Amino acid sequence: MDEDLSKKNSGEFNGSVNGSSRRISNGSAQFSEPESEEGYKLQFETLEEERLVKLMRASVVKLEPELKDVEDATLRRFLRARQRRVDKATKMFLDHHRWRRTFVPLGYITEEEVKNELDAKKVYLQGKCKLGFPVGLVLAAKHDAYKRDLNEFKRYCVYNFDKCVASLGPGQEKFTILVDLQGIGYKNLDPRGWTCIFDFLQGHYPERLKRIFILHVPYIFWGAWKLVCPFIDKVTRDKIVFVSDKALLETLLEEIELEELPTIYGGKKELVPIQDAITPNWPPKTQEVH
Repeated sequence: MDEDLSKKNSGEFNGSVNGSSRRISNGSAQFSEPESEEGYKLQFETLEEERLVKLMRASVVKLEPELKDVEDATLRRFLRARQRRVDKATKMFLDHHRWRRTFVPLGYITEEEVKNELDAKKVYLQGKCKLGFPVGLVLAAKHDAYKRDLNEFKRYCVYNFDKCVASLGPGQEKFTILVDLQGIGYKNLDPRGWTCIFDFLQGHYPERLKRIFILHVPYIFWGAWKLVCPFIDKVTRDKIVFVSDKALLETLLEEIELEELPTIYGGKKELVPIQDAITPNWPPKTQEVH
């Protein structure tokens, strides 16, 4: 079901869903006659979303003419993040665009700008989940909250998320993140840094996250986590899965094939630091809106 929704959301769905046949031609959806009430509902929702995307595009271009060529898929993600409210989605998207124009003037964060964070080798990018989405891994014990510079850490967050986006295949929109807390101590707890991560995800990478699996959760984690939870919206919280040690391999194999799972969890993929990961769209050739 998630795979069908992903393909439908990306605008590259072919075949039949719930009795409604759909194909894409020159970027426009064309439908055959639905065969069920659910098929009619799906067709209506898709056509309605296309209508709202056109309205949103008109609002965006009126305020920022330079965005006339932004992709429909990008507008759809912001539209869904604001429950299809065109006015709110337009504001969210323009706020994002203006932020990115200032915070990421080159279109991407260079490795020199986040050298200290990269040297810690705490984030890895390799493998795919069963739906073909990229999988990132965070080793939290390698993060030192007492030594990190918050501004560099913010740039590092953007670097990591952009690298995940750059590793997406055609028609893909989402990525999965594994956060491993094994071996963490008090110096690794960073509620302020964690809040920045979720602020970026929710405000600048809407509808990008498929799932976050949090592994090897120690008791000392929960106090800091309670400080962060109020800043995480319900949609994002529902995508967070705390995995028990006993069910770790079983849970991960439900989402990731053994061949794509990192070796430290019994899989066959060697760890690749995110700065060394080969991605098809990195660095971006032009300033892009994610």
